[in-house]
Amino acid sequence: QEQVEAFLYLKEISDEDSVVFSHYSRGIWINSLSERKNVMDSHFTYAPDVNKRFNQSMTFLQSTNLEEGKQFLTTYKVVYIYVDDEIRKRLWREDDDGLLYLFKYSKQFKRIYHNNGVEIWRLNRDGE
Repeated sequence: QEQVEAFLYLKEISDEDSVVFSHYSRGIWINSLSERKNVMDSHFTYAPDVNKRFNQSMTFLQSTNLEEGKQFLTTYKVVYIYVDDEIRKRLWREDDDGLLYLFKYSKQFKRIYHNNGVEIWRLNRDGE
């Protein structure tokens, strides 16, 4: 229920052309519930440059390098990032691994939604 509410919230507050990034397993939800673009979903056949897109997505999720992160976010025009507890358990061992590190220590991201382990972060293009 929390996940559905988060995607509906995204639909409500975001522009129609906004790109939402998450683990590819959430891509279809982004498209169907939020009615927004994703970077990648589990229908790999439809993604342009699928191998490159997959590798860059996974690198971004694991990276603590802000410059690499900025490049990824710019390339795919990401505005929002969606994370939930299942993604956290799947990808990171600690609260400051990978992307969680960037959320914690960079002004580049602002958490705009939090409900029972589900979070949405907005890219703050002004925050360096």
